Amino acid sequence: MSTVQLTAAAGFALVALAMWWGFLRPVPEIRATGVVEAKVHKPAGEYQRTPVELSRGFRAPTRVPTAEAWIFQVRLDESGELAAVAQNVIAAREFEVGDRVDIAFQRRGFPPLWERVTVIRMESHPS
Repeated sequence: MSTVQLTAAAGFALVALAMWWGFLRPVPEIRATGVVEAKVHKPAGEYQRTPVELSRGFRAPTRVPTAEAWIFQVRLDESGELAAVAQNVIAAREFEVGDRVDIAFQRRGFPPLWERVTVIRMESHPS
């Protein structure tokens, strides 16, 4: 193998390692309590997915339906951060603005540069 090939292989390995670190590695589940500050309705809709292929054949775009949902903004007690949580229509009936809730979430990304909070579940806080 030449030096160029070894350098390229090492570069690809570093990119793969960075992707694993930022998006796939196991991270702890964090639990927090907060208050629902906003409840916004997101109507059902659809988006268009256009295939990108090397073949020259004609491929029509595919329409993908999206379900109706409610988007909640929860202000966390400990940190004051806002967390966004999407719930389907039936699960959303349980929550209203001002309710105290428990959420479980994960932090992913590259902490000094970029971070994303992924909410796993939201439950009513026992009074």
